[in-house]
Amino acid sequence: TKTIIGCQGKARKILVVDDKWQNRSVIVNVLKPLGFELSEASNGVEGLEKATEYNPDLIITDLVMPVMDGLEMMRRLRSSDKLKDLLIIASSASVYELDKQQSWNAGCDDFIPKPVDVAELLEKLKQHLQLEWLYEHFIPKPETIIDAGAEEIQLEAIVPPPSDILLQLYDLSKQGNLFEISKEAEKLEQLDAKFVPFAKVIYKLANNFKVKELRKFIEQYVEQV
Repeated sequence: TKTIIGCQGKARKILVVDDKWQNRSVIVNVLKPLGFELSEASNGVEGLEKATEYNPDLIITDLVMPVMDGLEMMRRLRSSDKLKDLLIIASSASVYELDKQQSWNAGCDDFIPKPVDVAELLEKLKQHLQLEWLYEHFIPKPETIIDAGAEEIQLEAIVPPPSDILLQLYDLSKQGNLFEISKEAEKLEQLDAKFVPFAKVIYKLANNFKVKELRKFIEQYVEQV
């Protein structure tokens, strides 16, 4: 199993512009452990200020925001002598072609739907920033959590952890904090053998950047608490 642990060369600077901190948090928590430098803004006005001050390599922006929306921010960036060549990925919960078309017209370089699929985001970053990923190569150990190639575990064999741990994992999944989830999964495996199947599933999903599936998987057990 190959897990991305970083990228070669200098640290790339990414500015994330979104009025919802939860959306920014998912992207920040995925990219920071991979060695990116992150800056955040909660609307288009802040985005323009941060872009000027921070000179990012790439901006990921929401479209619908108070004060100034993402489309207006992109138009202003494109009309600025200093910032007109910045790479911009627009992101929207709407899948309407109109949103995409407006984003292209405003000058974005690419578009990604929400909720953001991490694998798709990493692929777009690789393409636009010409990244070369660094991978961690494991030799899977049998009977351990790191055996991410394990056969699918039967759902009836899964025993969820106590509610306090479950809720903590759920919070981490909502933040997109995959690094911490992997660490908690390893701890859970040590806690009690009966939690190993549950731990294996969340470890595998976290290592494959499956944020949405991970959140849904944990959510089904939270609903039973």
